[in-house]
Amino acid sequence: MAPNLHPEYRRVVETYLSYIPGVEAATLPCCAPYEPGGTVDLNRLTGSLGGAACFVMQYPNFFGLVETGLAEVADVVHRQGALLVVAVAEPMALAALAPPGAFGADVVVGEGQGFGLAPSFGGPGVGFFATRLEFVRQMPGRLIGKTKDVEGKPGYVMTLQTREQHIRREKATSNICTNHALAATTFTIYLSLVGRTGLVALARQNVQNAAYAQYNTTEVAGYEMVFEEPVFNEFVLRCPKGAEKVRTACLKKGVDPGLPLGRFYPEYGDCLLVAVTEKRTKADIDRLCGVLASA
Repeated sequence: MAPNLHPEYRRVVETYLSYIPGVEAATLPCCAPYEPGGTVDLNRLTGSLGGAACFVMQYPNFFGLVETGLAEVADVVHRQGALLVVAVAEPMALAALAPPGAFGADVVVGEGQGFGLAPSFGGPGVGFFATRLEFVRQMPGRLIGKTKDVEGKPGYVMTLQTREQHIRREKATSNICTNHALAATTFTIYLSLVGRTGLVALARQNVQNAAYAQYNTTEVAGYEMVFEEPVFNEFVLRCPKGAEKVRTACLKKGVDPGLPLGRFYPEYGDCLLVAVTEKRTKADIDRLCGVLASA
């Protein structure tokens, strides 16, 4: 797994695999503090996947950086006989960036909660799962196919139900039966109302807001960017007095400046992961900068 894959994603994978004899999850070494980078290191990746089933990375990654070398990563992974799995935590980014499949990803998974669903204390969410045609029979879910009825009208039927125990119990890939129809319906309504052009406009607004926040937060004395790679709507900000202290001071003034990265990466204990979405206004960002200055 990539070191800039969400740490909680990695923990979940490690937990699952810990109960499977002979299979283990390994994470590439993280870049050293303030080492140029923050994206997947091709040099570390090359030659490190011997015997690996797959390599899992995030797009954009946990630091908010866009993996611009995704095609090169896919090439390295495939040459070593592994599959490339890409996790997308912020699907809005796909309205502004080329999809992972265009770069050679074999499996793409993600969470669509941001499309019209309330956080709801962690759930329910609505995930998405895409793969190459040769792997569809291994997908843990249902695939709906489009056909025509006897009158020539469009119809939709369950084409593959690999996970269902009532089909082939001994070969079922899953028996998860929780009903997420309401969440999926809300997700669909949101996308239909926003539309293709609206989604692109929202994605551009994310990029513009993040760029404005990057520029103005680094104008505050003592704060600076850690990575130089392009971002979507998140970026890592180095703080002059430690991220936890800065966040505590900001919270007292009613502003949450971001996530202290020391919780997951001790080497980045003086850094905040700042997120700026389409919901934030110029006034909000200016207020953040003012609070950071006083903190």
